Amino acid sequence: MYVTQLTKCLRKDLANVRTLADLSRKRESRKLRQAQIVQEILSEIIFAHEAGLRMTFENIVASVHFSYAFGPS
Repeated sequence: MYVTQLTKCLRKDLANVRTLADLSRKRESRKLRQAQIVQEILSEIIFAHEAGLRMTFENIVASVHFSYAFGPS
């Protein structure tokens, strides 16, 4: 009788572990999809303007170098 109770408890515990594993898998799938959506949005909005942003950044860097090179000593 004691072994039967242990077997039932073990079966219940394994079912709980399976449920937790399924919930974790679903959560991770949802998080992956959310990350993919964020990446798509960033690609469409920010990276679409990469050339202009890069030119602006290079102008800022050049002006900073210029002010350091010819600024007050």
